[in-house]
Amino acid sequence: MCISQSTSDSNAQPVQGAANVATAFGPSRVVDRMFPDMGVMSSDQVIFYVHRQHLSRVSTNGFAGLLSSLATSLFLEERASVLNIAFHIMYGMPCAHYSPPLVEIEAALDALVRYGVNPYFYASPLLPLYELLLLHAPYRPIEAYALAGKYSLEEPAVAISAHLLAYDLSTLSDDLAIKIGPVYLRRLMGLHRDRTNALKAIVLRPLEHHTPTLMCGEASQAQLTQAWAYAAAELAWDTLPGLSTNTLQTTFEKAATQITCLECQALLHARIREVCQQWFAVKRTI
Repeated sequence: MCISQSTSDSNAQPVQGAANVATAFGPSRVVDRMFPDMGVMSSDQVIFYVHRQHLSRVSTNGFAGLLSSLATSLFLEERASVLNIAFHIMYGMPCAHYSPPLVEIEAALDALVRYGVNPYFYASPLLPLYELLLLHAPYRPIEAYALAGKYSLEEPAVAISAHLLAYDLSTLSDDLAIKIGPVYLRRLMGLHRDRTNALKAIVLRPLEHHTPTLMCGEASQAQLTQAWAYAAAELAWDTLPGLSTNTLQTTFEKAATQITCLECQALLHARIREVCQQWFAVKRTI
């Protein structure tokens, strides 16, 4: 978070002892044609100039009752890095460029709830909170999903779940399971179960045979069927729901490398294409 030396061109009175001002929340920032009229001091001595009317509008409890007086200065227990995230979310300002860790995002969400601001209304696509959570989805998907589940943030949870197809749910810790909560944990488990069942249904259907010929009779075609069955069984029972179509294709192609019949090869490749298309179409999110 960037900070600057304290100055004041607004109606808010400078908070005594504040050495620095949060760059994004300086005294000259106009919202709804109004200058800030309140200064908020973090626990580590950084001041945020904000608008009482805006805080009143987004909070359901008068900012934890702190707006009940006419004071123009507030002292909050949160660190500046946490308040920076919280105020960016409340004002709808992008903040992914700060790349805050999930622990600070969670602290900011805890603060929002404490001050009567419901994170749910700030978690739609293109809003700052959604972008913050999705920033961590590729690298820490289960932690990001747990945070979305904790606050029932539907749209981030759905988007993040696509990054959990390769996650082994048997390794999920009790603490994370509790944070995710029963609703979103059940939905994630259901996603894995449904994709696993869909994969089995797709790959376990036997190959079609062509009309027997002198060069490729029923016995020869049975070898191809057996090779397909072995590969299908391996995929169906030992693969996580995040199996890629490339792996699927490669597995079946390797299983039939000894097939020389051109008709069998044509049937095989047609079936592999069909299997890949069907698997690609299976739902990937909760």
